[in-house]
Amino acid sequence: MIKIRATSTHIISQQRWVKVALVVCMVSLTVVAFSTTFRSFSSGSRELIVASPVCGTWYVMGSEETGINLKSTYFGAVNALSTDDIWFAGTRNNDALQKGAVVFMHWNGGKVNSISNSMLDTDEARFEALTMRNKDDGWAVGYYKQNGQSQPLVVHWNGSSLNVLPIPELSSVVINNIKPQIHGSLKSIAIVASDDVWAVGEYLEDTIYKTLVVHWNGNKWETVPSPNIGRGSSTLQSIVALSTNDVWAFGSGLADIGTPTWLGTALVLHWDGHLWKVADKPLEFRNFTAASVGSDKDLRVVGSDLQGEEFWAVKQYNSAAWDVRTVPNSTTGYGEEYRSLIGNLLSKQWLVGYKWAGTSSNRSSIQSGSRALVMQWNGQTWQEVEVPDYEQVQEFRAATSMALNDLWLVGAVFNGENQFEKSIIEHFVECPATSKN
Repeated sequence: MIKIRATSTHIISQQRWVKVALVVCMVSLTVVAFSTTFRSFSSGSRELIVASPVCGTWYVMGSEETGINLKSTYFGAVNALSTDDIWFAGTRNNDALQKGAVVFMHWNGGKVNSISNSMLDTDEARFEALTMRNKDDGWAVGYYKQNGQSQPLVVHWNGSSLNVLPIPELSSVVINNIKPQIHGSLKSIAIVASDDVWAVGEYLEDTIYKTLVVHWNGNKWETVPSPNIGRGSSTLQSIVALSTNDVWAFGSGLADIGTPTWLGTALVLHWDGHLWKVADKPLEFRNFTAASVGSDKDLRVVGSDLQGEEFWAVKQYNSAAWDVRTVPNSTTGYGEEYRSLIGNLLSKQWLVGYKWAGTSSNRSSIQSGSRALVMQWNGQTWQEVEVPDYEQVQEFRAATSMALNDLWLVGAVFNGENQFEKSIIEHFVECPATSKN
């Protein structure tokens, strides 16, 4: 039986989760020796045997199970090709000797294989999204910091190695014969084909954020002009691709300079094969935080309105209308925000993100007392799913699922000073329904 909390029931205690994790670890793990090369996080790989979780429980993968120091490696993205073909993307930041190392990890249903490559000369890097076309073709995007400024990061996995690929300059502005450095990051990526890949995000020019859209044509990345809203900042958070001539991007914008973010306007862009254009949006939304596409090509988005209430909307393929529904609030927190919306079928959807716990109304930082949050749609209602509570500031950044009852999550735990403490990697398998005679 799945451990799902309706909006009126209590959260299972931390001690119970610890007991479950210890039992699973004692009965299921066999550790395989690994090489010194991998320990130092230079180019290399290793394998560890990791079993699937007992159905109805959360299986928390730690440093021993992954063979990776999760206190120095931030996993920000995960993607599934099948239920036994799961990929993770992370960066190693809290290590004086190996800052900026790119880490890919693969789970094949029984073994964890890790590949790392120390190739970024940076103090900090982070992945925001990962998409695998197949086991020999995958892309991860995010940002890295150079001289204190964020720059877009694109990494490609070709089946044998990881490679950082450059993208074009973000600005053509020249001041006193000097082209200024521009802040930028990529938030989401979508693959149409091996020579047709899109990524979106934002870049900061002067004091205004602008939408950033880049495209891979099989040989190089190119920036593609994209619309913005008004005179204020505009950003893109998610992108989904239905075909070469049917690609959608979702974000938000501000009508004027100085407009507060909570008065923002949701932004929908559509690529028709020639241009990116502003498309119709659900009127209730002020922003979009995540988007996905179903097996029947319907679009799904999640975001919030001007009052901070969360909404979920579905646009059927070739339909002009959005079907908008509210997402209930958590009774153990407030100020929910979702970073992932997944599920191939409308009858089973997952929302993953975080909520604010405690009594403080300070929402200036996601680390202000935030706790990890998972919601499940069963075809009729949204219900909150109980997750392990680390009794620390925590959040889920990304999720993936290739089956109705199978969910993988990645996120992070932060200490009392709002500094990254360790990565969270969790796997949940729902128990099959049993019939009653």
